Amino acid sequence: MSYSDDPKSDQLPLSLSLPPKPKSLGLSARRIAAVAASSLCKQHEALLPSIHDTITKTFRTSKFKEQAIEWLSSAVQFETESYDNNGKVGEDLRWEKFGAFHEHLETAYPLVHKHLKLVKIDTYNLLYEWTGSDSTLLPSLFAAHQDVVPVEPSTYKDWVFPPYSGHYDGTYIWGRGSSDDKSGMIGILAAVETLLALPEPYKPKRTVLLSFGIDEESSGVGAAHLNEYLLETRGENSIAFLIDEGGGYKTEEGAQWATPGVAEKGYLDARVEVRTLGGHSSVPPEHTSIGLLSLLVSEIERNPHVPILTRESPVYELLQCQAAFATLSSRKLDLVLGSAKSDKKLKALEELIVQDKGTRSQLRTTTAVDLISGGVKVNALPETASAVINHRISLDSNLGFVQSNLVSILQPVISSLNLSLSAFPSSNPVWSPSLNATDGIVVITDAWGTGMEAAPRTPTGFEDKAWALLAGTIKGVWATSFREQAEVVGGKKQDIIVSPGFSTGNTDTKSYWNLTRAIFRYNHKTSSDGYTSTGVHSVNEALSADGFVEAARFFAILIANLDEASL
Repeated sequence: MSYSDDPKSDQLPLSLSLPPKPKSLGLSARRIAAVAASSLCKQHEALLPSIHDTITKTFRTSKFKEQAIEWLSSAVQFETESYDNNGKVGEDLRWEKFGAFHEHLETAYPLVHKHLKLVKIDTYNLLYEWTGSDSTLLPSLFAAHQDVVPVEPSTYKDWVFPPYSGHYDGTYIWGRGSSDDKSGMIGILAAVETLLALPEPYKPKRTVLLSFGIDEESSGVGAAHLNEYLLETRGENSIAFLIDEGGGYKTEEGAQWATPGVAEKGYLDARVEVRTLGGHSSVPPEHTSIGLLSLLVSEIERNPHVPILTRESPVYELLQCQAAFATLSSRKLDLVLGSAKSDKKLKALEELIVQDKGTRSQLRTTTAVDLISGGVKVNALPETASAVINHRISLDSNLGFVQSNLVSILQPVISSLNLSLSAFPSSNPVWSPSLNATDGIVVITDAWGTGMEAAPRTPTGFEDKAWALLAGTIKGVWATSFREQAEVVGGKKQDIIVSPGFSTGNTDTKSYWNLTRAIFRYNHKTSSDGYTSTGVHSVNEALSADGFVEAARFFAILIANLDEASL
């Protein structure tokens, strides 16, 4: 940043200790605050590879755009859905759709399949290797997933265009997976295919790995199988840089922001099951198992986790950046700057920002009762009823605390209802009135054994090379963008501010923690690239063609930048 209010302004100390006499410098209080905050949000210069002119000219042509639309549209037409109840590959026939999708990929990307080595893990998980010329450089890994969230059949009529049509209406490419995450997978393949098709085909120095699992949407094991293979063939800490789906860029607080995910919440699906005696519904107890379960669910929802803002949180880092580069209210600016040294102001800042629902969800462990089941017949008392509560565990918490907290919330209610409790057992407990002097039992378990801690934090210090490379690449792609969307303000093209972010959901990166510390979750897209802001896992998922072109160009620039970086 430059500050033109005073010729001495560039010499101001970049710290939170404000100059004692700001008026003598001719600077406003807000400008002094911004100068002070800028040291907490240092920005890297735009980074472009030597081949960027060739890449950008190629990706800006109408020929490439037409091809890109066809690539994404045709991929969306394959119904590669994954389900929570999928069986193993080879046993569950629903996986066979991926075979047809792979045949399509071989035809659509002939150069990729000619020049890259392909290994299929557990039949359908794909690992491509684009071997670099310098074996001393650690590889990069570009990850995405092939599967999509199933479309609820009853919603088909609500789609503007059918969910697996891949229809292009002149602006958007429509269909399930057009954004999440076929655009990531196809964007990567489009970048590699196009680099190979240049008049002088691109030859990487650093080996590039492409890793595409089949069950990210169902928290499956596809990426785990890929990780096992990489560990066997390359070993731990063998990857220099890893990027997967995640945060994008947006307009907020009067500025442009890119927030790559550098951390990820933990995860727990807790099943709460109530087991009671059956019987005829004409002689019911005070509460059936469904009624008992409803009381427990109500108690869970009455006791949400408390949001906590810490100075180590990516949310706090973004607030520091906003203090330097955005237009914040005087109160918010004061609290952000003062919170660096004052716990009282940190708490006040927390209370202010958690009024926003999205921020509140970021800062706390969230609980959502997403599944419920019970009963088989209208005149039979249900012997069991269960609910599954999805927890996204905050970065400052842990799996053990979330489990014990759930038990502590439910224990008083369970006791008052004369029920027994078995919490997170290693074996399935047996209950019968002859064995237990209670009216039933509540069994709390990790529903599918997928509970996990929050992800390790990716280093984002100003001197960290991997973070510098990603931030510089984002700025470079932004600076050379042909798009005007959200970039021109007041007739001037704004810079984009890059700040650490984090994912409230979990991506396939959860399987790759032992390969590298440099894990980033980022797609170079913005929310306005979609037809609706809620269309990723719901009705009318669609992605703008211009947005997809830029996303693919980003991957190509990143591949070339990785070749010229010392990681």
